[in-house]
Amino acid sequence: VLEGSVHITLGNKCLFLTPEEGEVCILPFTRNNLIPGPLSDTQRTTKVLLSAPKAEGDRMLDFLSYENYYRYLDQAISCNEGIDILQILCMFDAGGSCIALPRFILFNMALSMVIGVVLGRWVGRLLGYQPYYKEWSTDWDTARQRMAKCIFQRRFATT
Repeated sequence: VLEGSVHITLGNKCLFLTPEEGEVCILPFTRNNLIPGPLSDTQRTTKVLLSAPKAEGDRMLDFLSYENYYRYLDQAISCNEGIDILQILCMFDAGGSCIALPRFILFNMALSMVIGVVLGRWVGRLLGYQPYYKEWSTDWDTARQRMAKCIFQRRFATT
């Protein structure tokens, strides 16, 4: 955390981080959630430094996925547009991630992955949702290459 604060849920553990706390490593396949901490009149910004490994495949949560997801959230929240679950599912599917359903739901992670593929990849993209956007991507060529490999995304790779 560079500025402000964040709430992080890692498995069953909840953390509240500020710039003084240092960094946290989130291992692959760890159920996690990161949301900005409370803002105030004196603290209007939250800045977090994320790092990720270099992508080794087409569906991997890497820098391209992170920057599109967080820039989408920033735009949706700052412009009071609301968050579109199909857009989130589309981005999560492209990043090899999924929403975290409650633990009491049987097979919650498998069900979450199926929801991501069916609604995010198939339905969302048929309705025009993209996993990557040019205005949010610093590496648009890689984003286009990834989208060109999927029949549901090819039309977005030409823009």
